[in-house]
Parts: sequence; structure tokens; C-alpha cells
Amino acid sequence: MARAWLRAARLAADAALARLESGGLPSPLPDPLPSAFVAQLRQRMREHDPRISPLAAAVEAALAARATTPEDAVRAENQRQATDQVSTGNTVTSLRFCSTLDWSRFVEQVSPVEEILRRDPAGVYPRMDFASRDRYRHAVEDLAGADQKTDAGEAQVRVALRTVESARRAAERSGTGDKAAHVGHHLIGPGRRGLEIDVAYRPRLGGRLRRLAFAHATAAYLGGIALLTGAGVLGAYAYAGAAGAAGP
Repeated sequence: MARAWLRAARLAADAALARLESGGLPSPLPDPLPSAFVAQLRQRMREHDPRISPLAAAVEAALAARATTPEDAVRAENQRQATDQVSTGNTVTSLRFCSTLDWSRFVEQVSPVEEILRRDPAGVYPRMDFASRDRYRHAVEDLAGADQKTDAGEAQVRVALRTVESARRAAERSGTGDKAAHVGHHLIGPGRRGLEIDVAYRPRLGGRLRRLAFAHATAAYLGGIALLTGAGVLGAYAYAGAAGAAGP
């Protein structure tokens, strides 16, 4: 926004000079008078006939009323531009630094969900690779996403705690060697349904349809082939009838 305002001030200075060059009267000065206007005017006047002085005189009078001079205004504008260049350089340096960071490691270090899942009673989760751990975290996000009454972060922490608790109860019953003692059993494995009930999770319509299709995969596959085949036969029959082919 500030850059647009400064650019507008420089364009106003150019327009004021163009008006004088075409024989027009001096344009009213902006109020307040931006330093960018003064700097642009001084720079352009070096490139034009020095007899174009009415505008310069008006600028000097306006600045004198503020107890300053055109040189002070130009100096202030140059300092501002230098500050902007330093700020831009620092921004670029910061972006380059950010690009060198290992964000996956950083996210895991600050994630409360990660810290909770590492309490896996089976001790498997901390030894998994990043992609596998990330899949578990996404499963937590999915289960927490249905809770519209709670903050997203709090909902994810609640789901992670219930997951670890479910795995802990299984470990107490059957030992840590049991599959149910691993948090993955409850997040993406056979124990998922039980955890969903525990956290009051209700999948959306699309999720329910996908589950129905996976639960009856063979029927869905063969049914889809049958529907496509039937549609193709009906289409061919309709085309043949429209072309005047004789029936059987």
C-alpha cells in the first residue's frame, strides 16, 4: 500500500511537469507534500529546460512553510529508499534461510500430537519413518475434523490421547506384543471403528460411500463393469435403430 502511494506521488510529479511543458498552468501541489514528489520533480527538472520554474518555486514555498527545503526532502526520500532496499534484502535472506530448514523435523518437534503418539505402548511409532508417522497424524486430523465444537488443535490432542489410551488398555490385556497395543491399529487398522465410536466420529457422506465401496469391493467392481457393458450395448442398439437397421 505504501509503495503504491509513493508511486502515485512520483507519477503526480511527472504529470505536473508535463502540464507545464504543454503550456498549461501549474497544477495544485499535493497536501501534504510527499518527499517522493519532490525527489522526482528535482530529478526530472535536471533533464528539462531550467526555465520551467513556477512549479519549483511553489514546491520551495510549500516546503518553507514546513521549515524544510527541497534538499532535505530529497535526502529523506533517498534514506527511505535505502531503508526499503535493506528491508527487501533482509526479507530475501530470511526466505533463503527458511528454504534450508528441515520443516518436517521442525513440525514434529513442536507438534503436541507427535509428542503424544510417541507414547505408543508398543514402542513402534517412534521407530517409524517420517511418511508413516505423517500418515498417522493425518488420521488424527481426520478424526478430529468432525468435531465442530472444539478448537482444531484441542480436538487433535483429544483424539491422540484417546488413541494412546486405547492402545494402553490393549497392552494391559494382552501385552505390548499385541497388534492392538500399537496406536496404528486404532488409527488406520482394524481398531479404527472402535476409536471412531470412542471419539464420536461421524464420517461425511463421501467417506461413507468410499467405505461402502471398499467393504463390497468385488460387488462394486463387477457391478461397475456390468453397468458400463449394459450402457454400451444399449447405446449400440439405439444407434443401430436410428440408422435404420432391421431388428432380429
